Amino acid sequence: MPRGNTFYKVASVLVAAVLTVYVYGERNPLRSTLLSVRLMPQLQSSSVLIESVPKSVQVEVRGPKGSLEMVGPDDLQAIINLAGKGPGIHRLRVGIEPAPGATLPPEVTLLPVEPLVTVGLTAIIKRTRPLQAVFIRPAPAGFAYGVPAVDPPAAAVSGPREAVSRVAQIQVIVDGAAIPRKPLEGRFPVRVVDKSGAEVPEVKAKPDMASVKVSLERTAGQKEILVSPNITGAVAPGYKISSIAVDPQSVIVTGAPDTLGELNFVTTQEISVAGLTADESRTVQMLLPDSVSTGGSRQVNVAIKVTPAF
Repeated sequence: MPRGNTFYKVASVLVAAVLTVYVYGERNPLRSTLLSVRLMPQLQSSSVLIESVPKSVQVEVRGPKGSLEMVGPDDLQAIINLAGKGPGIHRLRVGIEPAPGATLPPEVTLLPVEPLVTVGLTAIIKRTRPLQAVFIRPAPAGFAYGVPAVDPPAAAVSGPREAVSRVAQIQVIVDGAAIPRKPLEGRFPVRVVDKSGAEVPEVKAKPDMASVKVSLERTAGQKEILVSPNITGAVAPGYKISSIAVDPQSVIVTGAPDTLGELNFVTTQEISVAGLTADESRTVQMLLPDSVSTGGSRQVNVAIKVTPAF
């Protein structure tokens, strides 16, 4: 084949290729668009937590118009690698890649508008605290919750140092109906709270559930009752008792509701007035049931006034 013909054939192929690219470019001109893409920090560490990080980054997507229309924010993800990073502020490079399951047109290019982002990491603090049972429902009238058995008795909390320092109590929230003579038991959620009782969401407790078993106990009631002196005997002939004064006249006693319901007054030791011809004052003990107490002294003063009968 003559060399001149070969040259013209090669030139014609190149011209055809250039024309093809030109025509394609005219029909599908290169364009760009900005997409807000979710930022995915990659952190696998038990010693630090992410304290601050942008939620998303701006990504410039370049390519033919038809290809750009096939790419949306959900098709992309922005990655920052936090491996080996300790507490503090870090400037990290952003990588843009297809989201899992997404396929991008090959002629599309991706470029973050800001190639670096600022990320704040804070140290994770761990503490162990006892679990405290908190009963949502009041005990039935006349009863109180006994000492609960909590299993496990303590929980570990972890989180940012500042948040952990605000933890005042780790509670087991017991929400169940208590019945006399039948223990209340079950598994209940654990909640981390500050001194005001507000939950501290940044702090996690482990375990997040605990077992509680508790019985109801009868509560001691109070009642005010009169003191009735136990007078025995008779004064001397020709005399009479004109008055009896008791100090105190009444006392407040504490005991089981059933016992107090049957107790309307309290008597004293015997006070004999046999043969009395004049006034007399005695200090004697009140006689209370064993299950009842006064919370103070059991002594009372009894003043007996004796006058001639005629």
